[in-house]
Amino acid sequence: MPRFRLRIGPAAIALAAAFLVSSEARSQDPRVPIGAPPGADQPAAQGEEDSSYPPMKVDVTMKGTSTKEALLDARNRLPFKALNDEQLARVNAVLANNSIFRRLPQIDFDAEPDVYHWFIQNPEVAVSTWRVLKISEFELSPVGGNVWNGQAQDGSRGRIEVLHRSPNSQLILCTGEYKTPLLTRPIQATAMMHLQTQFSKTPSGENHVTHGLDLFVAFPSQTVENVVKVISPVSNMIADRNFRELSLFVRFMSVAMQKQPGWVEQLTTRLEGVTPKQKEELLNMSARIFIASRKRSLREDGVQQATLKEIVAPYRAPDE
Repeated sequence: MPRFRLRIGPAAIALAAAFLVSSEARSQDPRVPIGAPPGADQPAAQGEEDSSYPPMKVDVTMKGTSTKEALLDARNRLPFKALNDEQLARVNAVLANNSIFRRLPQIDFDAEPDVYHWFIQNPEVAVSTWRVLKISEFELSPVGGNVWNGQAQDGSRGRIEVLHRSPNSQLILCTGEYKTPLLTRPIQATAMMHLQTQFSKTPSGENHVTHGLDLFVAFPSQTVENVVKVISPVSNMIADRNFRELSLFVRFMSVAMQKQPGWVEQLTTRLEGVTPKQKEELLNMSARIFIASRKRSLREDGVQQATLKEIVAPYRAPDE
């Protein structure tokens, strides 16, 4: 299974909460029997393949870049017409003082659109999942509307606000401070992220995601800006890698819901800082995706009208 490496990067000083977090750990493997107790997530023996599971991978189809051409294109893509006057003023303030720009890699992967949309709209559930899986100790709390507060263990903290959301676009504004051993004081900054997503189907009928993210960062201090620009090659690499790992997380959860809804159910019981409604939505989504996946598999085997018993048969415990 994938090994997630989510860390805070200096280029995203403003704590883009659900995107740049710290720590690393092997995630729990969803390929465990339904009803298995926590801790029964031992990976397959080295070299052993399970052909019933699709590959757990994402593809970088365009590398990250910080060229002037990419910056101009990124500015032109911003959804200015969808913003009100107050939001427009805040966006223009970031653009007027833009210190660092990065177009993160374009990444392609198979995943269910419902899973993608749901975690984007409920980022605190993703962060809670990371804590359960020991991927990260990052904390993210909703404070009303489309606003969240985030905090890392090192004391870095930020406020994340979604200014605009559509089926294929999301504009996020982050303000906060980042602590680093390179400087004696926390760094204040504002970051703006424009996530753009396209959904399609593969020739085999799998749902497919293609997305990319443009990142603009503004610093109030010229001194801090100069320091960050010096280390930007390293921070760009970290931001690019984090975006890939977050894409892999969506892929991971999508496969888990398709193949092991019982594991998802166990995971849900361990989530903290998540409302009962969110837990119910997560379970219902997992059930829908599991049923749809099984129906596709049965159709591939020539079964056109499957019964519920046929659908769940491979996932029942032996004593059932």
